[in-house]
Amino acid sequence: MNEDEHPAAAAVRECQEEVKAAIEISELLGVYHVIRGDGRGMVAIAFEARLRDGEAPATGHEMLEVATFAPGELPDLAFTTHRQALADWKQRRVSQLS
Repeated sequence: MNEDEHPAAAAVRECQEEVKAAIEISELLGVYHVIRGDGRGMVAIAFEARLRDGEAPATGHEMLEVATFAPGELPDLAFTTHRQALADWKQRRVSQLS
């Protein structure tokens, strides 16, 4: 995120840069504390979003592989923060269906 950039605008830009896809953010999912491998911390902000109509993710210069998955077929995620955000997203979906 750039200094003069709103976090949601940064998320939209990063999706375009990283996976070449335009998105529409619906809401804030969560704010997470990340401890990096060197012991330093940072903050991660996750948003719930959808691909814009007609968009499909594609590899960019920073991605080796990109794919989409149905909610019940999600692969294991490497990063703790990503796993927590996904758990929060799943919990939100369960709450909305109840």
